[in-house]
Amino acid sequence: MNKRFRMSSVEVGNFVDEMSLLYGDINKSYVERISELIGQSLDESANIFAFRVDLRFTDPEAGCPDSPVCFQNTDEQVMKRFFASLDSQLAAHDNQRRMRGLRVHPSNLRYVCRAGSYPEI
Repeated sequence: MNKRFRMSSVEVGNFVDEMSLLYGDINKSYVERISELIGQSLDESANIFAFRVDLRFTDPEAGCPDSPVCFQNTDEQVMKRFFASLDSQLAAHDNQRRMRGLRVHPSNLRYVCRAGSYPEI
């Protein structure tokens, strides 16, 4: 296991303190979890790709053509379904590439999820 990419709890604390001065309150446990996840990914592969996605339910407006035409399923399992769908789409993409004889590198989908409400923009 490659430990050189791990942040100690002191380093995480210092990082959170510095970022809090610039951006406001930052949850230290989130930063620790993200750091742990990055370390696990780097243990597995030297090449990783990370991105951020903000998922929000729409606020339907009468007469708006961009509003959903059906009721949204907003139960507590919605995030589980989202990540299961994303994982299966990635697997299907890999299978298509294999069937065409293209090289497919093994990969694992890892994510950090923060549920909650956000202020209106």
